[in-house]
Amino acid sequence: MWKSCCTSWDDGMLKVALICVQNSCRGQIAEALGRHLAGDVFESYSAGTKQKDYINPELCA
Repeated sequence: MWKSCCTSWDDGMLKVALICVQNSCRGQIAEALGRHLAGDVFESYSAGTKQKDYINPELCA
């Protein structure tokens, strides 16, 4: 599960952080979609709250 949060308007662009637990796939996809579909409206970033040593290939298959 991920949540979004507006972080700042420093340079005139809204910055949106997409936060999920492991940032293994869903958050990164949401970040990419945000950049692709609305890159002129806001800046997208993704991050996770729990560090992992590897990417689980089953989550992105």
